[in-house]
Amino acid sequence: MKNFIISMSIICVALSAASQEPGNLVHDGIKYKWNERTYDVSVEQIISSPATTSKLIIPPYIEVSMSHPLGGIEGTFTVSGIEPKAFSNINVDSIYLPPTIRELTPGALADCNARYISLPSQLMTIQQNAVTGLQHLDSLIIPEGVKIISPNAIILSEQTGGSMCTYLELPSTLTYIGNWGLSGFKNLKKLRIRATTPPEATEESFGHAFYQALPIDGDVLMAIRGDLEVPQGSLDAYRNHPGWGAAFDNITEYSTAGIDTPVAAPGNVGFQATSSRGCITVKSTAATNVTITTTDGITVFSERVDGNRSLRMPSGVYIVSAPGRSVKLAVQ
Repeated sequence: MKNFIISMSIICVALSAASQEPGNLVHDGIKYKWNERTYDVSVEQIISSPATTSKLIIPPYIEVSMSHPLGGIEGTFTVSGIEPKAFSNINVDSIYLPPTIRELTPGALADCNARYISLPSQLMTIQQNAVTGLQHLDSLIIPEGVKIISPNAIILSEQTGGSMCTYLELPSTLTYIGNWGLSGFKNLKKLRIRATTPPEATEESFGHAFYQALPIDGDVLMAIRGDLEVPQGSLDAYRNHPGWGAAFDNITEYSTAGIDTPVAAPGNVGFQATSSRGCITVKSTAATNVTITTTDGITVFSERVDGNRSLRMPSGVYIVSAPGRSVKLAVQ
């Protein structure tokens, strides 16, 4: 089966040499919706053949040339949003969303079959029912910058078996999780949070996110699934928090000293990241999702790595993350 990548080699994508009608902006199998009020566009539908798409990269900008009742419209416009169910039931392995999307609105990532989704690096808010029905997702990293996870925002799967997701990471910038903000992670093994101060949350914020019903002496009880890892020095704050402390029985600390954490990657996957002059090298014994961010929280790399991968990087300090492991590296 022939695979191809919907990608962008330059910062703008030209939709067509010919003018298009408003509301019918299509390029490389992606249909965009024009917003006359804000003069930007949103992803409306993926119309390429599901059988031929393995990796989908949404560009941050597109060049628009279209007819309009008030005259022609031309220019470079920002891809700032996602329409409900834009990725519904498409057959893709990975989706990469641009940093120009600051908010996930209801239905933005509903019923998507992707195993990996790179969320926008400049994302700030996840609204109600924005991420639902992602049964095949194997890990989810909420990027630095996100402050609010609204009630009922992330419901990965309501089916009996739950989502395949085994690893969830929350950012240091998070301040609030609404009731049932995180749900459907019934196979989760680990939740790591980077915030040293526990975000506002109640026990209901996690819904059935990390629970499994177990029969004990004829009664059905809810038994916790998965562990909570918190930054070094914040263990007591989370244990004593009325929401976090009630929701998790097993809370442990991880090192924030900038050295590779002692936690093994899921499935005994060997993972190593090192730096040299102008380069970061990632080694993995099996396919695993790797994200590289700056200390400002800007994502510069987010892909699945299997084997060795060397990446050219400007000088600076970076955080290399894989499910269950994090390394801080300096590049000269």
